[in-house]
Amino acid sequence: MRSLPQTTCLASGCHAPEITVTRRSTQSSDVYSFGVVLLELLTGRLPISPDTLNLVVENWTGEVFDMGDLEGEMVELLQIGLACLRVKQQTRPHIAHVVKLIQNIRSPDPVE
Repeated sequence: MRSLPQTTCLASGCHAPEITVTRRSTQSSDVYSFGVVLLELLTGRLPISPDTLNLVVENWTGEVFDMGDLEGEMVELLQIGLACLRVKQQTRPHIAHVVKLIQNIRSPDPVE
């Protein structure tokens, strides 16, 4: 684990909930941040604050799913992003698994 530099803005909405307490970045917290960025790319929306991220995620994903004619890839990426945003860090996927899931979206044969 590494300590976050003092200049890091923890109010950005991209950090995992446990960073508020530990002020330490881990692979699991990096996965969380990746999930935030992935949802930003998919929805075109920025998180407002760490405290409202869960509500924003619900609103974002609800709006995206309401669009109707979504491609399967979009839905799969959305599900991956939501898995990365699990509050309990032990339940978040490892980044290697996230990479495989993303690779498998467009690949006819699953990547092992």
